[in-house]
Amino acid sequence: MHGKSIVVDIDGNLTIKEHIRPPTLDWLQKTVDGPIEQVPYFGSYKYQGALMRCVAYCNEEGKLHGLPVNEAATVLWQNSTRGELRDILVGNVVILFGDDAFMREL
Repeated sequence: MHGKSIVVDIDGNLTIKEHIRPPTLDWLQKTVDGPIEQVPYFGSYKYQGALMRCVAYCNEEGKLHGLPVNEAATVLWQNSTRGELRDILVGNVVILFGDDAFMREL
């Protein structure tokens, strides 16, 4: 089992981490600074020239708490949906992708 997480922070910085198993709920909640919510329709991410199937998470209460807009993650999300969405992401966003075994465990 092999996977990666990419944390997209509000400044557009990407932090990439290798995983031998999916991250824990605790790690995801700490990373997005609160309860997690799967980002709907965020199902692909282009990594090193390859289009990867992915799952993305954000803070479920981010908008309610006034977290800053994450412009970089919003662009990635819109690219994943071919620009069909008209919404924004706020706070840190975690994108997870990997081999079939990794993705089945998410």
